[in-house]
Amino acid sequence: MNKWIIIPNKKVGDIEFGMKRKMVREVIGEEYKEFKKNIFSKNTTDDYGDFHVYYNGSGCEAVEIFEGEVVYKGINIMNLTYQKIKELFEDLKEDGEGYYVSQKYSIGITMDGNKIDAILLGEKDYYI
Repeated sequence: MNKWIIIPNKKVGDIEFGMKRKMVREVIGEEYKEFKKNIFSKNTTDDYGDFHVYYNGSGCEAVEIFEGEVVYKGINIMNLTYQKIKELFEDLKEDGEGYYVSQKYSIGITMDGNKIDAILLGEKDYYI
């Protein structure tokens, strides 16, 4: 299980936004599968099982985490309810059924009821 300490708009664990794909792969050091998320994707995504790394022409633009700990200000946000997450990310708004977005922090959260299924953390202005 991974533990990710995040700095919104800047980094997820040891992955810094803008980091080139080769460097991300070296930092992670695990096996991955490269795939296109959908037919409209311009770039491929790296699938590491418990998380995905997304790229644009500049480098890493986002990391989506499905399992493990995502730690912000010393708190594992993967275990929080919507109300507690809203206290941390005050601009969090629902952006579709079960999907919540904070533009300020470039965070997207997929929830099923009160359980978090995934957290996507992006570079600055990822959701604008």
